[in-house]
Amino acid sequence: MLTLGLIAALTVFLLKQMRKLKKSGREILELNTSLELRVGQRTLDLELANAELGQTLRVLQATQDELLRTEKLAALGSLVAGVAHELNTPIGNGIMMASSLLANAQQSLDELRAGKPSRARLEHALEAGVSGSEILLRSLMRAGELVTSFKQVAVDQSSDQRCRFRLSRTLEQVVATLEPMYQKTGFAMTLQLDADVEMEGYPGALAQIISNLVSNALAHGFEGCTSGSMRIVTAASAAGRVALEFGDDGVGMGPEQIERVFEPFYTTKLGQGGSGLGMHIVYNLVTVLLGGSIAIVSAPGQGCRVQLLLPLVAPAMGRAKGQQAGQETRQQAGQEAGQQTGQQTAWEPAPAPVAAAA
Repeated sequence: MLTLGLIAALTVFLLKQMRKLKKSGREILELNTSLELRVGQRTLDLELANAELGQTLRVLQATQDELLRTEKLAALGSLVAGVAHELNTPIGNGIMMASSLLANAQQSLDELRAGKPSRARLEHALEAGVSGSEILLRSLMRAGELVTSFKQVAVDQSSDQRCRFRLSRTLEQVVATLEPMYQKTGFAMTLQLDADVEMEGYPGALAQIISNLVSNALAHGFEGCTSGSMRIVTAASAAGRVALEFGDDGVGMGPEQIERVFEPFYTTKLGQGGSGLGMHIVYNLVTVLLGGSIAIVSAPGQGCRVQLLLPLVAPAMGRAKGQQAGQETRQQAGQEAGQQTGQQTAWEPAPAPVAAAA
């Protein structure tokens, strides 16, 4: 009897355990089904979120490209305004001299027609004509130089045409068109250029770089200053490269500014006309289109030196690489430049420039 009772109790226990196991199995099955549904829903949500993020990224990229084009056109517009203002002087002088020559010629003609020409009067008129013609010629030549330089720089900046060019000549033309920005101020530009360096690449990109650096120096580097000097130095480097340095003796930058200077939309003059894209454009043009590197050496109160190391032959696929490089963070560039703070570069230009900008 004891054995039968034990068997019956064990049977009941096993049945209860089986029912519990079946119930647990159903619960596990229901839980797995619920988890699969939740995972599927989360996957769908993630796919939708990724699609939205991808669309947002494309919109942001298109917006950034448009802003970069706008900044480039704004720089070109500023260049046009400066050259137009500078042309006022030689053109005004030319008009004044032409009017004076016309009046003298008309007076001499009237005297000849009246039959009473004065030798002294004719000599004076001829001397005035020679002097006025010289002034008129100089004014027209100056206007012609400005137009020629502006035409070359404007064409370069508005196109991405690849060509061979002499670096010193291109820089001289760019500086000539930028001169109206600081000509009647206490700021000056000096050049120390290697006349033998020839490059193959994009002179328009180089013109844009110099234009942005000059504008940045005048707007930020010399803030609070009434006078100062800028300089551009070039020197042939090893392994088919050229070193180019733009420097100023302005207020300089601290480590925090150097770390962020290449970031898009970073500016110390937010709301005061600064877009924060100037140095970002410079970084992209140097590293992507021209295939070079850029570093900044600066400290508060010690001016700023922007050092470029460029290949003599720019990469053929610079534009294609630009799309990929545009997706990279600029923080790394700022950190690399920040590591150069206060350090000497591998090349050291001569301390005294040998040629003044035209």
